[in-house]
Amino acid sequence: ESNLNGGTFSIQSTTKRSGGFALQTNPTTTAVGWWSYALNGPTGAPTTFSLADIYVRFAFRYATKASSGSEEIFGIRRSGGEQATLRLNSSGFIELYQDGATTLVTTGTSALSAGTWYVIKIRIQTSATGAYTVGLYDNICTLIENLTGTANFGTANSEGVRFGKITNRNGNTVDYFYDDALTDDASLPDCGVNLVMMPSGAGSSTQWTAGTSSLFSAVDEIPVDDDTSYIQSTGSAGDVSLFALQDSGTVGISGVVNGVKSWAYTRENLSVTSAT
Repeated sequence: ESNLNGGTFSIQSTTKRSGGFALQTNPTTTAVGWWSYALNGPTGAPTTFSLADIYVRFAFRYATKASSGSEEIFGIRRSGGEQATLRLNSSGFIELYQDGATTLVTTGTSALSAGTWYVIKIRIQTSATGAYTVGLYDNICTLIENLTGTANFGTANSEGVRFGKITNRNGNTVDYFYDDALTDDASLPDCGVNLVMMPSGAGSSTQWTAGTSSLFSAVDEIPVDDDTSYIQSTGSAGDVSLFALQDSGTVGISGVVNGVKSWAYTRENLSVTSAT
């Protein structure tokens, strides 16, 4: 998945729901701060979901909410703007907006408390009478409230999702945290977590050796340490380096696995125009 971002945000390790890191967006007054993801296309360049029915789960926690009015915490974008957004108002209630994020659809009645992790599940259907679901759960997935109905979410499909104060609505300083986000095109994901299995040992082939090391320790950092440690091919076609991964039980994976994603950080060491 590729990302775009803007304003004040960080990937920090102090406050998180699972794993070692979580997103923080903490813009002040009229500033914004957000992070988004969509897809990588065949060439590696960012592309869009183009989903007529989108289902998203994410964990949310705030340290500071709007002191007056409301500010956005999440958005689903489409071509030409926002398809739907969630805001958190000064009373701690979730609000759902449609039509470029300016028309209020519904407001929750259960206040979110500061310093507490919640799981939010949202479904938006592209249509002038599209179905929506906004589910609020506690950290162990007990349902707190469920908002459902229909609203005008336009005719352009969902293209991506954004987390944070996307647009300054009421000039509030906010401090939000996000973790364990997952998007589906068929159903609302459960309240699970996102965990990573890092390289933990050498595999059966170590043909990439021309970097700082041929060992797995060169590629087991979170976050990536760029040029400090890496493996590099010798330039021969078909060179393969393999590594063992941590055991699923070691990192705490159990129950239903909803998705698996492989990820590698690569770059080319010459100023050329060929693709990686």
